[in-house]
Amino acid sequence: MNVNLQEIINKLQTAKEELQKQQRFARFATGLDELISHTSEPLMLMVMGSFSTGKSSFINALVGEEIAAVEAKPTTAVVTKLCAEAFKWYKKAAEQNIAYAQNMVGRYLVEGWGGVTKNQIEAVEWYRKAAENGYAVAQNNLGNCLFYGIGCDADEVEAVEWYRKAAEQGHAQAQDNLAECLYNGSGCAENKAEAFQWFRKAAEQGNMYAQNSLAICLYNGEGCAENKAEAFKWCKKAAEQNIAEAQNQLGRYLVEGWGGVTKNQIEAVEWYRRAATQGYAPAQYNLGVMLETGEGCAVDEDEAEKWYRKAAEQGVKEAQEALVSRRNSCSASTKVAAQSSGCLLPILVTLAVITLMIVL
Repeated sequence: MNVNLQEIINKLQTAKEELQKQQRFARFATGLDELISHTSEPLMLMVMGSFSTGKSSFINALVGEEIAAVEAKPTTAVVTKLCAEAFKWYKKAAEQNIAYAQNMVGRYLVEGWGGVTKNQIEAVEWYRKAAENGYAVAQNNLGNCLFYGIGCDADEVEAVEWYRKAAEQGHAQAQDNLAECLYNGSGCAENKAEAFQWFRKAAEQGNMYAQNSLAICLYNGEGCAENKAEAFKWCKKAAEQNIAEAQNQLGRYLVEGWGGVTKNQIEAVEWYRRAATQGYAPAQYNLGVMLETGEGCAVDEDEAEKWYRKAAEQGVKEAQEALVSRRNSCSASTKVAAQSSGCLLPILVTLAVITLMIVL
């Protein structure tokens, strides 16, 4: 079958223009526009099904080459072979200036998928090709390489430029990266107001890190008006995506009732525990406090000690002080008990002597 891709694109373009003339069909025109924008990318096909149903044979027939092992039971070796085969085809497409494939070649060279030899320097070259072709994912990947010095010299200024290009195309991770740079003044002038706007854009797309950062900005009034009620909303979204810092902060909200939030110590303990088990030191200390005082849970001195110790080992001063306080308290109790025993001994001896005299 001989297919002329450009002819198909031209027909789609014509159809889009016709649809745009009718207001009620405008949304279909938008859909076609998106389809046209992806015609330069390679087709990705996923074949799913039960064992021994001919998936491998179908793939081989479709590609016209024996790339999938025909076996009833899949193995790691088979998966690796397909992964390596995919790299070969991505490389061919990348050499024909397909941006998506260029970015994928970069990923293979960074991650070493399919047994491909890692080569971060070459990966950066492919990321740059794809980025210059306007591919947002590659622009963000190139920005990361430049920011952290992966496969190239670190250059935060250029990294910010690529983050911005990707962010302006709606790439959520790049929006968060750009916001972090603006917030901290990395590779650009500090601008918390603009950082806040980019955090919001990324957060609204579901980026968990941006949701947490947006909550922090709203809580502290950084780059925006302080709004603890809205901060709580974004904090909870990030916590639900397993961001430990947000989980700990959510626990604080539920204990303190900030922003008009209904206090709930039982739920607070649950969030502290989720963050603590991820190794987040402030939450480990907070959980220790709740267990020692019995707020939102039963008192458990041993477990409180365990979490204080974990937090103290990570340098939390309050946890270190709590451990010292508990040691001093135990020593004082032991001393009092000993002193009490010392006071009682003469009395007991006297009583014993009197008793003996009466008997005699």
